[in-house]
Parts: sequence; C-alpha cells; structure tokens
Amino acid sequence: MESVALAIQALHWKDFETLVDLIFRASGWRRTSVLGQHAKGLDLELIEPIMKDRYVVQVKSRAGLPELQETLSQFRESIHRTIFFIVHTPDESLLRFRQRQNKRLRLLLAEDLAQMTIDAGLLSWIEDKVT
Repeated sequence: MESVALAIQALHWKDFETLVDLIFRASGWRRTSVLGQHAKGLDLELIEPIMKDRYVVQVKSRAGLPELQETLSQFRESIHRTIFFIVHTPDESLLRFRQRQNKRLRLLLAEDLAQMTIDAGLLSWIEDKVT
C-alpha cells in the first residue's frame, strides 16, 4: 500500500487530477464538469447516480490548511452534499486538521487514494504514468 501511495505522490499534477477522476468514475459516480475547467476552486463536480446527490472535488498535489479553508469558504453555501479535498502531499497544518473532518468535508490523502486505486483496478494505469 505504501508503494502505491508513493507512486501517487510521484504523479504529475495533471495525471493526479485524472487519477482522481478515474477513481470516482470507476466507482459509478458521474462527472458533470470538464476536468479541471469548471470553476475556480473546483476540479470536479460529481453526481452520485442513485440518490442524485452532488459533490465538489478539489485536487491539489500539495496543500495546507489555508488552501483548504479557501475551498471551504467558496462552497460554504453550495448545494453540494460533500466537499472532497484531495491532496497527495499535505503540509503539517493539514495533517493536524484531518482529525476535525465532518460530513460536509472529506479530506483524502495519498494513503486513502492508494486503497481506492487498488479497489478501482487502476494500478497498471499508475504504473504506466510513473515509469
């Protein structure tokens, strides 16, 4: 698992965004935005197909608490059920904040994505990108 997390951290930022998109789509979610081009602070907008709930996803290679707080302030009044803030290399402030997540915020790091990558059958995709 650790080697998958390290491979994720080695991805180019654009490949990292693509991986996140592939993980969600492999899980049955539908993208309602163009990857990385929807709006400031939003890399993906997703809809969960059964309940039709909407989700916002912000993907960062590196980030800290200030970047997270900016994203949260942008979507404080939004219709999205959950904000996913996905970072493969967080700073210490973000690692400390991780314990304070709630239903509205899901902070996912490289270790979380490693398991999701395995579950989605995307190991060979990552291997192709980092070799």
